[in-house]
Amino acid sequence: MTSLFYKNHKIFYIFSFLDILNNTFSNEKIALFFTKKLYNLIKLHTKTIKNTMNLKLRYVPDPILKQISTPVEKIDKELLSFMDKMLEAMYDKDGIGLAGIQVGFPKRIITLDLRDKNSDSDDEIKNRNPKFLINPEIVWCSENQTPLEEGCLSVPNQRAIVNRPQKIKVKYIDRKGEEKLLEADNLLSKCIQHEMDHLNGKLFIDYLSKLKRDSLVNKVKKMEKRGDLD
Repeated sequence: MTSLFYKNHKIFYIFSFLDILNNTFSNEKIALFFTKKLYNLIKLHTKTIKNTMNLKLRYVPDPILKQISTPVEKIDKELLSFMDKMLEAMYDKDGIGLAGIQVGFPKRIITLDLRDKNSDSDDEIKNRNPKFLINPEIVWCSENQTPLEEGCLSVPNQRAIVNRPQKIKVKYIDRKGEEKLLEADNLLSKCIQHEMDHLNGKLFIDYLSKLKRDSLVNKVKKMEKRGDLD
């Protein structure tokens, strides 16, 4: 799932801006402030590039996105490492949620991070608050449904209003293999439901009319044909 709140900066912008800093700010404190901020961004993106080299995001109408994911049977180092790479791939695309199937791995795993956009910290890494859900299962949802404009990393740059339960309770297994129960509402609730749909071969565009759904898919096809997708 994507959010309008979070926008990454690309490294080639950073190095150009460093030259501007040297020529613009005579005040050493101001220059130091921006230099530190840019250093954190460089460090963040260097880590992201390293950790996402082997993952390929799948876009509609890739048939694998309609596949139903199977439960995780064993939590080992390989799985945890893969989930770490999923998280970095999600950050790299400005996402707030990602399901394993979106990178071609049909297991019931989800990564989430609704980072605090209002944080006073300048360090994007410190603002992170990741969640890892293994074999998630919604055990309760509210009758009250509310609308939210949703986007999706597998349907890039396309958004639509979807109605979902406002509150849910989800049972899942964490990275340590322990069973947890999470009560979620508002954006977190919607994000979890969105990602769990992926595990069942469903996308947010499947809630739309066929005409609207086909229109969004065709837009993504054109983007891919132009080479606009990584």
